Amino acid sequence: MKHFVSVFLALALLGGSAAHAKITLPSVISDNMVLQQNTGVTLWGWSDSGKKVSVITGWDKKNTVAIPDAYGKWTVKVTTPAGSMRPYEISISDGEKTILRNILIGEVWYCSGQSNMEMPVKGYASQPAEGGTDAIMAARPERPIRICNIKKCSSTTVKENTTGSWQLHTPENVANISATAYFFADYLQAHIDVPVGILVTSWGGSSIETWLDRETIERDFAGEFDLFYLGQPWDKSYGKKDHQWPCLLYNGQVNGLVPYTFKGIIWYQGESNRSRPEQYLRLMQSYAKMMRDKFQNPDAPYYFVQIAPYNYDRSDSVNSYVSGYLYEAQQKASELIP
Repeated sequence: MKHFVSVFLALALLGGSAAHAKITLPSVISDNMVLQQNTGVTLWGWSDSGKKVSVITGWDKKNTVAIPDAYGKWTVKVTTPAGSMRPYEISISDGEKTILRNILIGEVWYCSGQSNMEMPVKGYASQPAEGGTDAIMAARPERPIRICNIKKCSSTTVKENTTGSWQLHTPENVANISATAYFFADYLQAHIDVPVGILVTSWGGSSIETWLDRETIERDFAGEFDLFYLGQPWDKSYGKKDHQWPCLLYNGQVNGLVPYTFKGIIWYQGESNRSRPEQYLRLMQSYAKMMRDKFQNPDAPYYFVQIAPYNYDRSDSVNSYVSGYLYEAQQKASELIP
C-alpha cells in the first residue's frame, strides 16, 4: 500500500560468554504489552545456553519450545487470535518461571522521528498541544491503549536491549507520550474497537541517517558518510550532536526492539535533513525498506508527515530558508516507496 499524509535497564547484555541464571527478557517484552492480532508474533529473550525454554500462551494454551543459542538467546514465534479486550498471561520457563500479565491482543504501531514526534501530549512551556489537556484528564487505565516510550540512547555499538516498558493508559503516561503517536492511537482505537499499542522512539533534532543501521548506510550510501566512529568510544570533540550521526540512534534505540511484531510505521521527521533533499529522498526509501526487513514485515504500512512550512533561518541559502525542495522529496518518496 502507498500511504502519504500531510498533517505524523539500558540493560547491557554481554554479547559472548556470560550465561543467564534465569530468563531475561528485553524491555519491550513486558507486562501490559500489546501483541499484533491475527499473525505470528516473535517473542525472545536470554537463558542458560542449551537449556530449553518453554513459552505457553494464555489464549490457546499452546506450549512452544525454543533452544537458546551459544550466547543464551532464544526466539519463538506464536500465533495470535483476533484482537479483543480480554487480558491474557504468557508463561516463560527454563525451569524457573516468568509470568507476563495483562497482555492485550490488537494493533501495534511503531512511531518515530524528531521533535514533532517527540513533543508530548502535555506540550512544552508556552507550547501546548491542542487537545492535550482534555486527553490527559480523560485518560483511564481501563481504556485499551498501551504506551511504550523508549528512552533516548545513542551508541557507537549495537545494543541488544533498550530501556522502556509497556504502560497503562493513565493521565501521567498519556501526558508524557508523543502527542502525534497518541492522537493516532486514540483515533485508531475508537474506530477499529480493538486494543492499540504505540511503540515510540524519537529524538528532537535527529537526522534520518541516525535511525539507519550500518549495513544500510554502507550498502546504499557508500562514500557519502564517514563511519569512522562506529565501535569506538564517543568523543564529543567530533562536533555534530550525537543524535545526528549515522547509525547511533539505530544502535541505541531500535536494534533492541528487533524483531517485535507490529502492524505499521508512522514517521514525522525531515527538518534536520532539509538542506539535502535529493539525498533525503534516497534515505527515506532506504529507511522504509530497512524497517520492513529488520522487523520481518515486508507489507507494513508506512505513513509519514510532510513537514510544515517554516522559515528556519534568514540566510540566502534557498535550501535552509525555504523547505520546498524537501516537501518535493517527501512527495516523490510517497510515489516510490511501496
